[in-house]
Amino acid sequence: MFHLFRKSVLLKNFSWLAIGQVFYRIAYFIAIALLARYVSIEDYGIISYMLIYVGLWAPIFNFGLGIIGIREIAQLHINAKDFISKTFPLKIFVGIVACLLMIISGFLLGYSTEAQLFLIAFSFYAVLMSITEFFHIPFTAQEKMHVTAKLIILERTIVSTLAVLFLVLGFNSWGFVFGYVIGAVVSVVVGYLVYRNIFGAPKLIYSQEDILFFFKESWPVSLNMFFALAYSRIGVVFLEQMVNIESVAFYNSAFFLLFALQMGVSTLMQAIFPRLSKAQKASKEQLLKASVSVFKLLLPVMLILSLSLFYFSDFLIKLIYGQEFAKSVPILSILIWVFPLFSISTYWANYFRAGGRQQTMAVITGIGMAVNVMLSPIFINWNGPEGLALAYVISEALIVLISFSLILYSTNIRKPIIIFYLIMLFSTIGFSVYLKELGQSTGSFFIFSLITIIIVSTIFTRKSDIEMIKKIILR
Repeated sequence: MFHLFRKSVLLKNFSWLAIGQVFYRIAYFIAIALLARYVSIEDYGIISYMLIYVGLWAPIFNFGLGIIGIREIAQLHINAKDFISKTFPLKIFVGIVACLLMIISGFLLGYSTEAQLFLIAFSFYAVLMSITEFFHIPFTAQEKMHVTAKLIILERTIVSTLAVLFLVLGFNSWGFVFGYVIGAVVSVVVGYLVYRNIFGAPKLIYSQEDILFFFKESWPVSLNMFFALAYSRIGVVFLEQMVNIESVAFYNSAFFLLFALQMGVSTLMQAIFPRLSKAQKASKEQLLKASVSVFKLLLPVMLILSLSLFYFSDFLIKLIYGQEFAKSVPILSILIWVFPLFSISTYWANYFRAGGRQQTMAVITGIGMAVNVMLSPIFINWNGPEGLALAYVISEALIVLISFSLILYSTNIRKPIIIFYLIMLFSTIGFSVYLKELGQSTGSFFIFSLITIIIVSTIFTRKSDIEMIKKIILR
């Protein structure tokens, strides 16, 4: 195993990114947990609500330049230094427009004065952090994830430390918010200095042709990511309007745990994407074979992890947030099933993007968002935050079904095996939610499901799949 790790650039890259993201999540959780304990549930609900709302705009701030930049650099269409130089003006323009639109939206939605002020502060934070992350793109594209990870650790340490410091010193909610903003300013400076030290100071050598090319390639990715975030978080807006801010606090407590898991998946996809892009450059058939082999390993792992978290949801909520957040337990037991669905949909989204079909994923995710927007108010009215969690699961399941329908229709993929894996996925989710709603013991189901998943994955994993995975890892 150590020999495999030492030879594999992919495993090293994933490990570095995972370290960076785990550190980021731990720092974030510490900050959020302390915020929940130092301020009232109402103030916690407002700030967590604003963080969710600001997060909806992240794809607009980033504008998909990260995905397109990694793909173009990995396929040797542009070098890392020229990418920053040619796209930086587009990055700044998009960031300013997104910031203004987000602030205006807060006034149009009729938020309270305090909430609007929080939104303004967090909008500046979002612009600054998106610029910081922009300087990470060349390192990720060149598979220098150790640099990306160290930057993430340093930058998030600065942000979280300042936020917590101002909070515990007695500045309460506003101290926490200002800590975020000041930390983001420092992070931009750090990111730029590291980039300049390795690649040199960027020179603006852009042209109208360059701007139009990256705009055309990036906007579908941005739209896809916006839809993905919107249908996962816009339900909180309905929840706040239809129930109360305390229900938002309970829902967000469960959601932040899911979000941490999603970030782990995103980290894995970030490490794999340059490899998929290179496979696409070789041939479409090579990309498809690699994608299927990884999928057959990925799904069982994600299902086993989800089952474990489903079974221990009560313990996790009370351990992290305390007994007063016990109402978050049934929410998490439903919301956790977004995780395997998100993992699969994100993975196959990279398959489409590596093949230059980012518009396809934008349409699919847009359909998922539309369904979520329609279902969320209905399900909230039926069962409050638990209903909202179920609406999220259904919309994510729809995205998975549409994606695989396109893949099965347009490729020569082995259909029976893929269909069997999907049946295993949806039957596990369906039975778990059904048993939880009935209040039945889930211990026997947990053990039975684990054994079944292990047996099925062992039977259907071929030697060629193992060889392909080794090739991807060791390449």
